[in-house]
Amino acid sequence: MFLKIYGEVSELITAKNKDEKSQELADLMILLLDYADIHEIAIEEAIVNKMKINEARTWAANELGVFQHVK
Repeated sequence: MFLKIYGEVSELITAKNKDEKSQELADLMILLLDYADIHEIAIEEAIVNKMKINEARTWAANELGVFQHVK
């Protein structure tokens, strides 16, 4: 499954327009939701919990302008 996810990420990176990006992002999300289902992970709960953790972190943009936590 991770190779398939990797493949979809690769397709998303090389997508040329908004429609292609949208389709590839949808494919990626479907795979991630399938993974959560297979492993009996309550993804909604996991996201809420992770957002709480992220809210408590300090964030800064790296040299590419991508935000990442620094603490």
